[in-house]
Amino acid sequence: MTRRTRKRNFRVACFAVLLAFVHVASAQSQEIAEPIAASPIPESKIAALAAELGQKEERTSSIRRRMACKSIIREGEALLDAYPAAPNRYRVLGIVFQSQTRLVGLENSARNRGALFDTCKELAQAPDEHADLRLEADLLLSERDLAAKDATLQERAKALAAIVERYRGTPAEAKSLMMAALIAPKLEAFALETEIFGALSKRFAGDPGVIEFIQKNLGVRRLDVLFVGTFARVDGTAIRFPIDRMGHLCIMVFWSRETLGFELYLKQIKELQVQYPDRFDVFSFNLDELPDGGEATLREMDLDWTVMRLPGGPKSQSFRTYAQKAPLGILVNAYGHALLTPMVVRKREFKIRAERISDERYLAQLQSLFIGDFLVTDPEGSLDPALPPELKMISMRAGAQGQTRLNRTAESVPAETLRAIQACFTGA
Repeated sequence: MTRRTRKRNFRVACFAVLLAFVHVASAQSQEIAEPIAASPIPESKIAALAAELGQKEERTSSIRRRMACKSIIREGEALLDAYPAAPNRYRVLGIVFQSQTRLVGLENSARNRGALFDTCKELAQAPDEHADLRLEADLLLSERDLAAKDATLQERAKALAAIVERYRGTPAEAKSLMMAALIAPKLEAFALETEIFGALSKRFAGDPGVIEFIQKNLGVRRLDVLFVGTFARVDGTAIRFPIDRMGHLCIMVFWSRETLGFELYLKQIKELQVQYPDRFDVFSFNLDELPDGGEATLREMDLDWTVMRLPGGPKSQSFRTYAQKAPLGILVNAYGHALLTPMVVRKREFKIRAERISDERYLAQLQSLFIGDFLVTDPEGSLDPALPPELKMISMRAGAQGQTRLNRTAESVPAETLRAIQACFTGA
């Protein structure tokens, strides 16, 4: 295979990745803010167009699919012509854009590609509130320009990094990182790939969609995530994770009566409860959508777990995010964090190292955070001597409610005063 052939195949592959991601994300790109100015496109017309876009996949014939795409495009363009200055026109442009990407996938002609790129140019001017739609357009335009000048892998990686940086802090930041995470390995941009994974892990540790994406696509050995969600107990009481369980170790158990051997798995967790009494709470998430949430089955097994409802069962976002298979127990620490492992290495045994169940360290640190003693530092030993005096900032909290914070330099309060304050706090 010649060098030119390899480059052509690479460009085709990149374009296919972008089109595929746009196709998958289309269902998530329609939730845009309501128009705020006069003469908007009627919501009923936009909703009807979006519904037609959603029904397109039900058609099996490629000819009918193409006809449906063209029909949506014509209707959308007619609305844009009728409301040229509408503040919500980008929503219609987004629907037209999604239909055009599907049409290119079905009929990759120069005419269809040209129309798609024309729409991309309009979407590229959208404000940040429409960043989801603008991102997809930006990536396709970037790929077109890079292909036209036969860009190297390094040039492509640089352009990809620039796009990711442009969307930092926008509603499309997570999506930009996820799309870049799929493209970076193809560019052999391994440093960029590591940077992208770090940003996803740190900035979106509690985002269910990001967690699901990482588990399915990035093949990490362990993933530190925040267990987030509001769930109802069988008695109707809502529990918000992690805030309502902050400071307490928990085990979240996803299970189904349809899984062979589920009883043995649940008994392993029960044995852990006996071994470490009162160390953690267990929350049951049954996937069978039973009226009692599986409570009867648990009581028959002498399990006094907190029974939660999980609407959607195995189709729920929470199951797809954190478990993906059942039965599975997930240890959530006192800060609400859990370590997830890929499905390929998960076993049917539930084992946890003893040090991970010990809660003394967690409680001590949380106590320090809650009462504010960490804000009072040793006037002699805690400050970095290498820092200039003007940068040696110490924060301390005062007032009965602990809500007033005073920032000062190391020299502004006498050391004796600080020592007197520190004497009021229990040592670590």
